Amino acid sequence: MTKFEKQVQYIMGMVGNGELDITMATAQILDAHNVALSDATPAIYELQTQYDSRDSFYGKAHVLTLSDGTKQLRSYETIVAEIRNGELSTFGYYSNTTLRHIKDFMYQHGFEVVPKKEIIALYDVTEKEVLS
Repeated sequence: MTKFEKQVQYIMGMVGNGELDITMATAQILDAHNVALSDATPAIYELQTQYDSRDSFYGKAHVLTLSDGTKQLRSYETIVAEIRNGELSTFGYYSNTTLRHIKDFMYQHGFEVVPKKEIIALYDVTEKEVLS
């Protein structure tokens, strides 16, 4: 993980704790790397609901785009899923709310939304590590 990616994760932790809002977090990251906001491709964005019936995730789910193109889903303060080289991985099962975040993340990136058991069977790397 690059220095930039570590800084993004640290600042996103502050967002998750409510210590910093996403706009200020983005500004801090860009400023630390001498990148003008107008020149930046957003590395972090709030996951909006498209699949879920709720109006919003209320700032509790964010997508981080790493320098290699990997997209990570952060639910509350934890990275719970990622898409790397077109392959989805999830990292354990959490709350029902986090499951909704994962399903919306899947939907928005072209993956079929399936029930929790199938997500675990198909994509959960912690489950596969236990089985191997």
